Amino acid sequence: MSPLIPVESMEHNEIARVDDNGHVMNWDEVKEIVGCRLELLRREKSLQLKYAAHKVKIAQEYSSLDHYVCKVVLNWSKEILQKSSTSPQEYFSSKTPSTHYNLRLNDFPYIVDSSISHYILWSKLPFENQNEPDVKKEIDSFLKEKFPGEKEWVFFINPPRLQSVKSIWHGHIFVRDIPNQN
Repeated sequence: MSPLIPVESMEHNEIARVDDNGHVMNWDEVKEIVGCRLELLRREKSLQLKYAAHKVKIAQEYSSLDHYVCKVVLNWSKEILQKSSTSPQEYFSSKTPSTHYNLRLNDFPYIVDSSISHYILWSKLPFENQNEPDVKKEIDSFLKEKFPGEKEWVFFINPPRLQSVKSIWHGHIFVRDIPNQN
């Protein structure tokens, strides 16, 4: 087992993403942060320390977090890291075959209300600009199929400066049941 990494030895962007006071973000806060301030997403300090230690261990055993995610978490071949694809599609869409993506709960989620689930959508295909109306419709179509029922979600892609895994296309999804308005 790897020793825990003290906060002082974490990278600057990891230190900034630690929440010492344990504030749990509600749905409105999550939507606001995803809309314009992704750097405000936080993990609990203990989880951030585990994440930092995990990254150190992974780097020692697999040479990089990217290789570990590709090989162990996703069970994809390493050519994915070169952004190559055998799909006739150019970008991720609601029609992307299931062999070209992996949707899973985040192993190191941010501090959000227990009614909110945090997923990662890993893709062998790049995402187009998520702010374009047609792209939003494609992502919504995909998510409606994956999260049936009365749900709402927000989807975002971290900018490169906030990405831990840089060579595999991925986006974050926060999902919650729509509360009963009775």
